Amino acid sequence: LFYTGQEDGPGRMVVIADQSAPKPELALWDSKTGRKRATIQGPPMGFAAVAFSPDGTRLVSGGPAIPEIGEAVPPIVWDTATGQEVC
Repeated sequence: LFYTGQEDGPGRMVVIADQSAPKPELALWDSKTGRKRATIQGPPMGFAAVAFSPDGTRLVSGGPAIPEIGEAVPPIVWDTATGQEVC
């Protein structure tokens, strides 16, 4: 069971990474209203780290190392307004 959280720079959102879900997910919460803004389904290997851009418009997630291939899950950049993958 793994949870982690971080607040964006302007203090508008909080992201919670939930590794206990059937599929790992990120939940973006509005820190003013307490309402969930978006749920992002993550890669099967989950998340090792999450961080907001300074202006809070992007979120990057990084996955754990995969011993079988000797690499980590590549970082993914998300749009915080839509919850969609940017790159």
